[in-house]
Amino acid sequence: MLERAAARGQNLGSLVAKLLELLEMHGAETMEAAVAEANEHERVGHAPVRVALESRLRAQGRTPPRPVDIPDERIRNLSVPPADLASYDRLYEEDTDAETS
Repeated sequence: MLERAAARGQNLGSLVAKLLELLEMHGAETMEAAVAEANEHERVGHAPVRVALESRLRAQGRTPPRPVDIPDERIRNLSVPPADLASYDRLYEEDTDAETS
């Protein structure tokens, strides 16, 4: 797709930025399938990829995610470390063991 976009004189930086936004919202596996679909039909640009992504979501009865503008830079750049959920797994295992005894 990028080669065809370059051959048509499209702004690759803008295209890549928009594709990265879609990637962040939809994930790699879904994005790869949508880009493959756009390439199969020789479509160029972020719009055909977005349409393919949204079509897949609608087929699943889901609505497309939309980016949220967060004006406060402190909040926008906030990073929350993932929590270790192993203790919850142990509680669940203990509960199911007690039910089967």
